[in-house]
Amino acid sequence: MGIETPRELEMTECVYHLYVIQTDDRDGLQKYLGDHSIASGLHYPVPLHLQKA
Repeated sequence: MGIETPRELEMTECVYHLYVIQTDDRDGLQKYLGDHSIASGLHYPVPLHLQKA
């Protein structure tokens, strides 16, 4: 399962209000995390470009 984590630019320091990761298997990753007692959530369950204005 490929996972992409946030990248910080040089000379910056993130505060990580949200720690957003990207994967092609969102549901599988969420199940894996839950199976290992790691909480996760979907900030935008429906992508913004698919929501009504």
